[in-house]
Amino acid sequence: MLDLFKADLLMQLERYVSEHRQMVIAAVENWWDKYKVTLAEIEKEEEEVNLHLSELLRGLGYDL
Repeated sequence: MLDLFKADLLMQLERYVSEHRQMVIAAVENWWDKYKVTLAEIEKEEEEVNLHLSELLRGLGYDL
């Protein structure tokens, strides 16, 4: 009887561990998608936007 209980308990534990592992994997994949942009890419884009903004402001007669 104890062996059956142990087997059932182990099967249930393995299922919980597997479900939790899938949740962790999903969270990491979500973070990867969310934060895959590097700081260098962000800084490059910021520089391009600032340059474009400066050009637009100069075109409107503002000197920076």
